[in-house]
Amino acid sequence: MSAADTRHHSGNLEGLASTAQNRVEGVDVLTPRALERRLKRYVYRATHDFLAVGAPGFEAVLLGEVRELPNVTEAKVVRGGVEFRGPLETIYHANLRLSTAHRVLWRVAEFLAQSYPMLFNKAQKVAWERVLGFTETVRFSVSSRGSRLHHQPKIAQTIFSAAVAALSPLGLHPRVSDDAVLNVHVRLFQDRCTLSLDTSGEHLHRRGYRTHVGDAPLRETLAAAILKTVGYKTFDLIVDPMCGSGTFLLEAARGLRGVPPGAQRSFAFEQFPSFQEAVWNRLKWGAEARIHAANTTLLGFDLDPHTLTAARRNAERAGVADAVRFDTADALTLPYTSIRAGRNALLVCNPPYGRRLGDVNAHRLYAELSAALRSSPGWTFAILAPEPAWLELPTSARLEFQNGGLRVALLLGQT
Repeated sequence: MSAADTRHHSGNLEGLASTAQNRVEGVDVLTPRALERRLKRYVYRATHDFLAVGAPGFEAVLLGEVRELPNVTEAKVVRGGVEFRGPLETIYHANLRLSTAHRVLWRVAEFLAQSYPMLFNKAQKVAWERVLGFTETVRFSVSSRGSRLHHQPKIAQTIFSAAVAALSPLGLHPRVSDDAVLNVHVRLFQDRCTLSLDTSGEHLHRRGYRTHVGDAPLRETLAAAILKTVGYKTFDLIVDPMCGSGTFLLEAARGLRGVPPGAQRSFAFEQFPSFQEAVWNRLKWGAEARIHAANTTLLGFDLDPHTLTAARRNAERAGVADAVRFDTADALTLPYTSIRAGRNALLVCNPPYGRRLGDVNAHRLYAELSAALRSSPGWTFAILAPEPAWLELPTSARLEFQNGGLRVALLLGQT
């Protein structure tokens, strides 16, 4: 929602806001101490509802991660994510430790909204001071499907007007800004409105270590989901023969050592009125104290020396430069048998395809890679392909999903 959209309130909504303000006239202006008392009573001691958003197709992997978080209850898969319950500090654990989640949302309210006055009245009853506190700016992200209300700017405007009506008598006057850290997600589905606060901020694939990227890089969250799907921690050797900027191998190295995915970045929840810095620091330091050494060998190869330079720099920023070896080599002529050397080995690869090569060249690349791997039995492989038939190897499982706007398949099997 833009600031311009918000300024153009309808007369009806202005009247509703004015009426609501008159009804609560005389309420004391909110002080920091009064807000803290409300947070202690209604937020710190309560159990809350959350949604971890992930890549469709990998919900089961995300569910496994969520269930490992402390004090989580009622975790269940929904399309594109996992719903779960827990205390407030669950958002700290989730953002810090979930490697496959795109973002974590905190459910604030849910209600029926079949008209704009109904939407306003229900939204105005939300305890917005616990959500926004003394923040000066807020923004709204709106989606609507199968509902009577579908005009996204007007939906956002109505929600904001309701929040203003609730907060103004308390002396709180937030404004809408596209640059605001606090982002309220408004979702209407079949006339039910769900309000959620984005606890993550930037997409969680932004770990904070990858500043050098190659062509069509794989997101870290997706790489982590693929690695977990194939059970990467059970292997002695992990090789990416077309490693690019090193995403697969860096995620594997950090995961094997127990490095928290969110250890090198900040989060939106650090700006919440309910943020408890001492609790957050204790959880973060505790997680970092559990980082340990790993014995798995990690090897990355690529034809482009400039891309490998980027991969090495990323490894340094990720704190795993000593755990991964990058070398210039052609994936089609690598001595796979001698590299494996009888070890329990995983080959994971996202070959170039689509606009990077064109279908004819990409098809040829997959055929030649298949021939190279067929001559070296004993590898477990996890290879991405836009056309499953291009990979001329026996597969035991296939999982389809979106990568960079393209429909691709994760093909699993053994040579």
